[in-house]
Amino acid sequence: MNKKYFSTYVSQYMYQPHYRIFDDENMKILEESKVISQSTIYAIVKTPKVRFVPSSFSVTNDFCLKGKLVVNDKHHDVIFNMAKYWFNGESDLSVNLRSRFQTIEEFVDYALSGFRSIEGIHYSNSEKYCRLAIVNSDSTDEQLNITCPIASGMNDGVPVVASLFVYQLINHYDIEILDELEICYIGKSSKSTFDRLKKHEKWGPILSSRYNEYYDYFAYFFVIDETSIYKLNSNGNDLMLRTGSGLPKGAITSICEATLINYFKPDFNKEFVNTDISTIKVVKDWLSTKGFNAILTEVELEGLMGRLGTKHKPYMLRHEFEGSLAP
Repeated sequence: MNKKYFSTYVSQYMYQPHYRIFDDENMKILEESKVISQSTIYAIVKTPKVRFVPSSFSVTNDFCLKGKLVVNDKHHDVIFNMAKYWFNGESDLSVNLRSRFQTIEEFVDYALSGFRSIEGIHYSNSEKYCRLAIVNSDSTDEQLNITCPIASGMNDGVPVVASLFVYQLINHYDIEILDELEICYIGKSSKSTFDRLKKHEKWGPILSSRYNEYYDYFAYFFVIDETSIYKLNSNGNDLMLRTGSGLPKGAITSICEATLINYFKPDFNKEFVNTDISTIKVVKDWLSTKGFNAILTEVELEGLMGRLGTKHKPYMLRHEFEGSLAP
């Protein structure tokens, strides 16, 4: 049977701790984010709290820090490489470093070349780092502050403090410590998802739940794209053609929101949770009348912070909703 699919998918995403949404200083930075400004779907997500144990962290060989993270009252040993943090990241700084230096070794050699022993003793780069790096005393269970000689060397020797946030670190180094990133609520906005989330009435009930002290909460921003997919069988050959649907942005957003809620069934959503997707008004108005007989919604995210789920769906990086529409 030939099928005409209406397909939506998450093309980009960003997550932020919920308290940053209400911070005036961070607000200006976040509003300038391309992902946030282009996002039309958002989610409120919770996870068991993960915390640094600042007193456990120390500098070790090969530009590394080691210490403990605690989640659900269990301690986990972690180790991470600060040279790789600077060089292999996705920030503009990391991209610039990779354009200047061919290898991470070349980068470290340059950064630490200005540090020399007064006594004339030769130290390897690893030894220099061990002697100069400091885990600052003002570190907290949410933020490690590291005086980093690699960063200082790139700043003409002026001391640089790197602030590492616990979830940023987990995601950057793929530290397998998060078992649950549960979607509590999914919503949409036709104008500004940031403004909508900041004023959202669901924050109160979600944050006031009796489990709040054991969880951290995040705002997720999703940029949605769409396509029409024609699956045809001609002379025994399966063929597929992709093209734009021609639907307006508002309809695309509303259809995607409805299918995501129907699929994940978050605790704080009521509408669309137990509804036959083909009977939803926006679906009938925009899809059934235009010859679509199937719907496909995909969520495929990168990094450990993209491993989302609910009580009804497993926590994983890829989810797919597919449903038939009434002829």
